[in-house]
Amino acid sequence: MNTLPIIPTLEKSKISFLQKDLKVALDSAKVILNQAKENKSIQQVISSKIFISKIYGTIGHFGGDNQYFFKAFEVLDTIDESLIDKNEILHFFLAKSEIYLLKIDVGQAQKYAELALQKGQKENNISGIVQSLLAKVQVFILKNQFSEAAKLTNKSLTLLKGIEKPILKAKAYNLLCKIRIKQQDYNKILEYGEEVLSISQAHGDIEKEIIATSNLGIYYATNLDYKSAIEYFYSSLEKSKTIQFDRQTAQNLINLGTIYARLFNPKESLSNYQAVVEKYDQVLVDTTKTIIFNNIGNIHFEEKSYKESKKHFQKSLALAEKIQYTEMIALALAHLGKLSCAENDFETAMSFSDRANELLEDLGDVNAKSINVLNFAKLAHHSGDFEIAILHLKEGVEISKKVRNEENEIACYRLLAEFYKDKKDFENAFQFKSLYAEKQEDYLKKQRNRQILDQEITFATREKEQQIEALTQANQLQAMLLKKQEEVERANEQLTQVNEELKQFAYVASHDLKEPLRMIGSYTQIINRKYASDIDDNTQAYFHYVTDGVERMNNLLDGLLKYATVGRGAQELKVINLNDTLLICQANLRLLIEETNTKLEVDELPSILGISSLLSQLFQNLILNAIKFRNKDTFPEISIKSEEREKEYLIAIKDNGIGIKEEYKERIFVIFQRLHAQTDYEGTGIGLAICHKIMQRMGGKIWVDSEYGNGSTFFFTFPKPMGISNKVIES
Repeated sequence: MNTLPIIPTLEKSKISFLQKDLKVALDSAKVILNQAKENKSIQQVISSKIFISKIYGTIGHFGGDNQYFFKAFEVLDTIDESLIDKNEILHFFLAKSEIYLLKIDVGQAQKYAELALQKGQKENNISGIVQSLLAKVQVFILKNQFSEAAKLTNKSLTLLKGIEKPILKAKAYNLLCKIRIKQQDYNKILEYGEEVLSISQAHGDIEKEIIATSNLGIYYATNLDYKSAIEYFYSSLEKSKTIQFDRQTAQNLINLGTIYARLFNPKESLSNYQAVVEKYDQVLVDTTKTIIFNNIGNIHFEEKSYKESKKHFQKSLALAEKIQYTEMIALALAHLGKLSCAENDFETAMSFSDRANELLEDLGDVNAKSINVLNFAKLAHHSGDFEIAILHLKEGVEISKKVRNEENEIACYRLLAEFYKDKKDFENAFQFKSLYAEKQEDYLKKQRNRQILDQEITFATREKEQQIEALTQANQLQAMLLKKQEEVERANEQLTQVNEELKQFAYVASHDLKEPLRMIGSYTQIINRKYASDIDDNTQAYFHYVTDGVERMNNLLDGLLKYATVGRGAQELKVINLNDTLLICQANLRLLIEETNTKLEVDELPSILGISSLLSQLFQNLILNAIKFRNKDTFPEISIKSEEREKEYLIAIKDNGIGIKEEYKERIFVIFQRLHAQTDYEGTGIGLAICHKIMQRMGGKIWVDSEYGNGSTFFFTFPKPMGISNKVIES
C-alpha cells in the first residue's frame, strides 16, 4: 500500500493552517482524506478527519459561526474509536475537548481533556501531556479558577524544558497572559508577550502572533503608555483582518475605543465601538455587548446627546437583564438615573436609582454605586433635604476614590460646595470649592496632556499611513516593472522564434516555392514548342497567361525574399557617406535614367551610421518608384536634399510624378499594397515595404508628403553619429 503521495500534501495543509489560510488548509485536508480512502489507509483517514475537524472548529471560532462546530463534530462522529491507534487517540480526545471549549461547553471540554491526559501519561508522551494540560488550563480559565490554571501552565512549561516544542511553549505563555489579564495582574505580560511574539514570528504562527501583539497593547495601556498601546492594537487589528479573525478584530476595536475614550477623543472612540457593533456583532458574547452599549451611551451622555445616550443605556439594560448580568444591570440603571436627573425628570430618576440600589447592596463598592449615590444626592437636594444630600455626596467621594472614578469625585466636590453655599455655611463651601478647584485642575491638566498625546498619535499614525502608502505604490511600481520585464522577455523569446521561422520561410521562398514555378514555366515552354503548329491563337494566349503568371509569381517570391531578409545577419552599422551610396545607385540605374530622360539633382549628402547594401537598396527603390510612377508625356524630375538637425539628418527625395491620394499614404508602406492595376504600372507592392523595414533597421523613420497629381516627397531620418561633423545643407 503506497501512502507516500499523502505526506507532502499533509505538510502543505499544516503550514497553511499555521498561517491561517484556512480555505487552502481545508481543501488540502480534503484531498488528503480522499487519497487515504483510495489507499484504504485507516489511520490516514482518521488523522485527516481529526485535522479537518480542527480546521472547522477554527473557522467557527474566527467568524463566530456555530454551524462549523456542528460540522467539526459530524466529522469526528464518523470515526470509529475502536479503530484509532494509540498515537491518534490522544489527538482525537484533544480535538473534541478543543471544540467543546470553543462552544463554551466546560463539562465536556474537561472530560475529554482528562481522557487525553490519561492517554499521554500512559504512553509517556510529553508533548501529548502538555497539550492535555493546556486544554485543562483553558477549562479552568472559563471556570474563573485562575490559580489552578496558572499552576498547570507553569507545570507545562517545566515539562517543555526537555523537548523542542516552541509552538506549545508560545501557547503556554499566551495562556499565562490571559490568566494575568483576568486577574488584573499585568507585571509579567510584557515578558510573556514578547516571548510569544518572537516564537510565533519565527515559526509563522499568525494566530499566536496576533494575540501576543494584542496582549502587549493591553500591557502598555495599563501602564498609561497609550501611544505604544495603540501601535500594538492597530498592528494586531490589521493582521486579524487579513486572516478574517473576526473575534480578535472585534476585541482590538473595543480596546482602541476604550483608549480613545481615555484620551478624551469621543469621536474616534465612538467610531471604533460602532464598528464592532455594526460589523462584528456575530462574534460578540452578550456580556461584551452590554458593556459596549453602556460605553456608547456614556460617550453620548458626555456629548449631551441624551436621546442616543438613553437608547444605548436601555439596550445595555435589556441585554444585561436577559443574561442576568447583575453588575451591568445596576450600572445601566444608575446611568439611566443620572440621565433622568440631567433632564430634570426626577420621578423617573428616583425609580431607576431605587432599582439600582437594591442590586448594589450585594455588590459592594463598584462604579455603579458611586454614580447612584450621586443620583440620590441630587434627588435629596431637589426635594430640599440638604443634610441627606450632603451625606450622600460625602459617601460618594469615598466610593469614587475607591473605584477611581475621578469625574464622579470632582462632581461630588462641586455639589458639596454649592449645597454648603445654599446653607450659608461658607467655611465648608470654601473648603469643598478649593478641593473641587484642585481636583478639577489636575483632571483638566491630565485631559490636556492626553489630548496632546492623542494629536501626536494621530500625526504619527497618518505619517505611518503615508509611508505605507508610498511603500505600497513603490511595490506596485516594482511589480508593474517586473511584469513589463517579463512581458519584454516573452516578447523577445517570441521575436527570436519569429525570426527563426522567417529565416526558414526565406529558405523555402528562395528554393522550395520557386522550384515548382520553374517546372511549370519549363514544361509550359516545352509543350508550346512541341505543339506550336497545332495551337490556335486562343490557346497561344492561354500559354502566355501561364508564363506571365509564373514570371509574376517568381517576382513576388523574389520581392518577398528581399523583404524577409532585410538586415538579417550580424552586420554592424558603419559610417557611410551617402554621396558614395548615391553614385552606386546612379550607376546601377544609368540605362533606365537615360531611357526615360530623368533629371536627377543631388545636393551634398551627410555621412551616417548604416549598412551600405541596405542604403543602396533604399535609395534605388525610391528612385525607381519616382521614375515608374511618372505622369504620361512628362520627363521625370527627381531632387535629393538633406538637412542637419540637432539629433538627426533629414533626407528628402522629391519627384514630379502622379502623387498619392491622402487615404493611401499609410498603406503604401504595407507589404503587397498595390494602388494601381498591373496593366497600368508593373510591380509587386513590396518595394516601399522594404524601404520601411530598412529604416527600422537603421533606427530612423520614413514617411511621405504628397498631393495627388502633383508629385510626392519621401522623407527619412537617420540618427546623427557621434563625433562626425557635417555642414548644414539648405533644402
